Amino acid sequence: SSNADFAFRAWINNGTSIERVITFSQDSLLGYQCRLVEFGFLSKKGFKDKRVVKEREINLKSDFKEFKQKIDSLKLFEIINQNNFEYVLNHEPFSLYVIEIKEKDKYHQFPFKTHFPNDFTIKDEYTAIENLLMEEFEFNFYLKD
Repeated sequence: SSNADFAFRAWINNGTSIERVITFSQDSLLGYQCRLVEFGFLSKKGFKDKRVVKEREINLKSDFKEFKQKIDSLKLFEIINQNNFEYVLNHEPFSLYVIEIKEKDKYHQFPFKTHFPNDFTIKDEYTAIENLLMEEFEFNFYLKD
């Protein structure tokens, strides 16, 4: 639940051991806010796993109003759960996303998967969301050594 006038949250698992949660919100008291939370474990050969828990403000490449317009153009309240994802049998990694959106009293949530890194030959509403996230936000990809 949130008292924000508008809230957008993306839960991101890109096939690594670090989960990410991006939250973008707007309300009348605090204005626009954008945060990134990262949590999980990093493994290094010969060392104990390192726990990662980070939370910080994150900058958009666009301004807040432009980003909100981009989100609105994706019509996220109309997107249904994905039912056409094809798993590749050669152990190709995939990304899992859960999108939450709230505007006034309306709330909607849906999960979807994409191949990672992005397969730009596929053009659908799910890859459009993934592309927007990758274009707007900068975050590190933590990979195992």
